[in-house]
Amino acid sequence: MDTLNRANSPLKLDGFTLIELLVVLSIVGILLSLVGPLAIDSVEKANARTEVQTVRNWIKYLGNRAYMTDQAFSVNLDGNTIVATSSSGQKFSRNFAYLFFVPQRLAIHQNGLVSPKDVAISLAGREIKIQVNTWDDSDEE
Repeated sequence: MDTLNRANSPLKLDGFTLIELLVVLSIVGILLSLVGPLAIDSVEKANARTEVQTVRNWIKYLGNRAYMTDQAFSVNLDGNTIVATSSSGQKFSRNFAYLFFVPQRLAIHQNGLVSPKDVAISLAGREIKIQVNTWDDSDEE
């Protein structure tokens, strides 16, 4: 009658073995390595979209400022920087982390209108054009 009866044994062997824990942790690690880059990529896309909207809003702000102060602006876009210079010589600049601008120049007239009407931006390797002279926020490709 020396049989080992687990129910009456003082040592309960409930739980997981080391092998089971390692298998589960390996599966979780593999899943995280698959999902992690997708999550990071979606965050970078959201930040880039935010910067596109910031460019559009900043140029509209400069148009409003040109109209209110009766001063024209010259806006240079090059690399990841926008530099706006008023007709009185005052400079404003912005740097962007996710956007790259093809070298181009915008003129913001004293009446607040921008010419040309669209800006070419390189976003994640593809070029898009955004309209900056309208109140419509749709992008053109």
